[in-house]
Amino acid sequence: MASTLSERVPDASDPSAPLRQRWPGRWQVFALALLGLASLAAAPLLAQPLVGLLGALSAAALVHAWLATQRCETCLAELSTMAVCLAQCTRERDMARADGAALNVALRRDTLTPLANRTAFFETLDVLVERRRQEGGRFVVFYIDLDDFKPVNDRHGHAAGDALLRAFGARLRAAVRHGDLAARIGGDEFALVIDGLTAQAALDVAQALLEDLMEPYAIAGGTLQVSASLGFATFPDNGSDGRQLLQAADSAMYRAKAAGKGGIMPSDWAALGLD
Repeated sequence: MASTLSERVPDASDPSAPLRQRWPGRWQVFALALLGLASLAAAPLLAQPLVGLLGALSAAALVHAWLATQRCETCLAELSTMAVCLAQCTRERDMARADGAALNVALRRDTLTPLANRTAFFETLDVLVERRRQEGGRFVVFYIDLDDFKPVNDRHGHAAGDALLRAFGARLRAAVRHGDLAARIGGDEFALVIDGLTAQAALDVAQALLEDLMEPYAIAGGTLQVSASLGFATFPDNGSDGRQLLQAADSAMYRAKAAGKGGIMPSDWAALGLD
């Protein structure tokens, strides 16, 4: 066994034996040392591309971030522009609506008095007729005409006549409730619609209204006193739509004027239960 082992262990003093056999442990150390030296020598060569790669990646990231920032700034600028445009459009829309509303009011208002005009009168009257058809109830249409208005124009001039019409319209508007409809139908003719009146109440309102309207007016530095004739009709007794009712009230007004200026006449006494 000993000879066998001696044969298998290389002799370090034998010059003919391979170096790895004479110094097996030293050969491994030597190999490791060479590998270490090679690693040290190659490290700068390997590190330089790695550093370059990292630098390139960092530069790309910076460029990407800068581009993203530019895009964000562009988006913010576009959003700001859109907000300004939206605000401008909103203002223009509101102005258009206000102008449209003002125009609508102007088109529905009499050009001389603070009352509704003929168009607005019939529009509102038709709405009330339809409502009363569905819900039931009564309302009264009054037709009022100034007596002897032409002599006022002839004696005092058209400016005084216009001033009288304005004052008459203002007094008519002030004499009724806020929700009642008062209109100038044309010339010196006026109409009034009051909802929810009974027959007797309609007559009482007509009498009080004429008393107020025939009070003196301060016109052109002087005083004018005029009378008016009034006729009235009720829904649904004297008409089923606005035009029938106004025609019935108009006819009653002319009968009152024929009977004596400054009078009151219903379209149908019997229909009101006052015959």
